[in-house]
Amino acid sequence: MESKAEVKNRVKQLRHEAHLTQIELARRCKCAPSMISEIERGLRPITFRMAKLLASAFRSLNPPPS
Repeated sequence: MESKAEVKNRVKQLRHEAHLTQIELARRCKCAPSMISEIERGLRPITFRMAKLLASAFRSLNPPPS
């Protein structure tokens, strides 16, 4: 299991690699941009629901090869 610091850093890293702003990622996850900011700063824990939304958002940018 990843620590809170690892999770927040990974979310930020993936967002940067995808060339997304916090606002763009929030739109893809159907949440407020402040939630993405708080996750990346380690101020908000990631719920299972939010983890699924983030995974879906990043997966849609890089679909696996068929």
